Amino acid sequence: GSHMPEILKESEAWAAKNPQNAKAQMLLAKALLAGDPKSQRAKELLQRSISLDDRDWESHYELGVLLESEHDYAGAAQELSRATEQNPKEAIAHYHLARVYDRLGEPERAQAEREIHKRLTAATGQ
Repeated sequence: GSHMPEILKESEAWAAKNPQNAKAQMLLAKALLAGDPKSQRAKELLQRSISLDDRDWESHYELGVLLESEHDYAGAAQELSRATEQNPKEAIAHYHLARVYDRLGEPERAQAEREIHKRLTAATGQ
């Protein structure tokens, strides 16, 4: 909201001072996406974040959602699948992966992801 300019400025500074820090790149990407959900710079930052640390589920998730919005469903499936492998208890990643599998014409895989999402959200009361 009203603090986004400050958040963006701080994220820019942190990422600039720490170009080899995957988390700094990912958080700057998230700040950019808050203002522009189709930001190409954010996409590049997420790809950089993943190249620096391939084990962070959140970078894969954010890139997957961005690719989904660009209708790159195969790319989105790859990134979201990676996110769910790294953090299988993150319900929202399973939700998006189910949507992507639907768009790829893979109803069985989509249903399996919906079941996982349903189980996870029931367990947390979301």
